[in-house]
Amino acid sequence: KNYTEQIAQGFRYFHYYFPKYNLPHQIITFVGPIEGVGTALTSSGLAIGLQAYLGHQFPAYHTQYISEVYPDYETRRFEPQYIVVNCMRSIINDYYPEKKAGNPLIDQMIELGKRLYVLDACLPTVADTLKTGYTNDQLKGCYDHEKNIWSFFIQNNLLYETEPTQIASYVNDGPGTPELGPAAPGNIGLFTGWQIVKLWMKKHQDVTLDQLLNTPAKQIFEEAKYHP
Repeated sequence: KNYTEQIAQGFRYFHYYFPKYNLPHQIITFVGPIEGVGTALTSSGLAIGLQAYLGHQFPAYHTQYISEVYPDYETRRFEPQYIVVNCMRSIINDYYPEKKAGNPLIDQMIELGKRLYVLDACLPTVADTLKTGYTNDQLKGCYDHEKNIWSFFIQNNLLYETEPTQIASYVNDGPGTPELGPAAPGNIGLFTGWQIVKLWMKKHQDVTLDQLLNTPAKQIFEEAKYHP
């Protein structure tokens, strides 16, 4: 019931910001195979696979087969408190599908930042660690070393890199970013993109979330003038 109420609150925020979007009319819970999906939008409503939220210590998550499907950095987030975040992320991605293929790293990071900014607006009381997927130490480390993270992308000429093999680890989930040290999280580009979007929105307070999503990443980057 607690999570249902949180999802409903998230829906209310989303409807306020995006009134033309047809939100699901019902939430459907089910128990599927362990390797099955945790959340999905269907023609009947928003489906939540409870088998994906049994707590990271649940024994079945640590069998050899499941460990190959879902490594530890993923099963760490197989906790009930991620239900609401994953549900709202599904709604956001349905409304505004991901744009990654062929785009330079900076564009991909800002696109991730846009979605996280919207997620933050729809779930204002939910911890940032849940919304980013980082641990407390990882998120704190990102803020503490924000300048160094940005310098890494600049010094290695990565901002306009489009080769997937060169940039995938910075914008996809993973165990970490070893180039930035053993404590750096995977998908660290999410953090940088989020900071750029937050800075841009601070400078454009009259912009709606819908307008944010439809503003080209290149424009956001140039106007934000991000220099941590």
